[in-house]
Amino acid sequence: MILRRIADGLRRQDWTTVFIELLVVVLGLLLGLELNNWSNDLKDRRLVADYYDQLILDLEADVATGERGVHSADRHTAMGNIIYKAATQGNLDGISDEDLVLGLVIAGYTERPLITRHTYEELISTGSLRLIEDAEIKRALRNYYSGDQRGRQWDVLIQHEQMRYRDAIRGVLTPDQMRWARASLGRASRPPPDFDRAQFIRSLEERPEIIHSLASMAAVQVRLRNNSAVVAEQASILIELIS
Repeated sequence: MILRRIADGLRRQDWTTVFIELLVVVLGLLLGLELNNWSNDLKDRRLVADYYDQLILDLEADVATGERGVHSADRHTAMGNIIYKAATQGNLDGISDEDLVLGLVIAGYTERPLITRHTYEELISTGSLRLIEDAEIKRALRNYYSGDQRGRQWDVLIQHEQMRYRDAIRGVLTPDQMRWARASLGRASRPPPDFDRAQFIRSLEERPEIIHSLASMAAVQVRLRNNSAVVAEQASILIELIS
């Protein structure tokens, strides 16, 4: 209809009509573009809000991971101290058979604070990170997740120290005692099978490599504890920033 009126106006050389009709077309196009932009902006804001909600869930999981890592590092260190005391001092006062067997196994355990990256990686892969207009939040997210990637460089060293420790203690416990220890990590419900305290101490004293490896594992636990504490702290700060 509008194009027909414009054509009729051109034939009649009715420039006022042509101008008005063209103005209507232009205004209609501009209004349509503006409405489309408004609709897209609204979708983008809703998408960013959804991403923020998911990031907060991921970060809350990271806080729990960090706190659990601190607790685990403390426990592993305490168990390592028990074995170190038994190997260097032969003093078993107040130390149960259960703690000795569990301590030998748990002293070589580690818990790395692996953070949850799903939402951030989706932001990167879909190009949606550009939708986050807050420069401070965007910078904080990049620093948080890139920092975690840099920290992974220590994983190989940690695994190497774990393997050294496992090699050092191999044969100190019988297969049945090892199975008992793995089944009793939460809490021992029965004594370790056929455990000889005197033989256990002799085995520790005859293996100086256990002492050396315990010292290395203690350093590993300090690093993991610090990393876990940093994860919990930084994730909490990010939650506050995003919220």
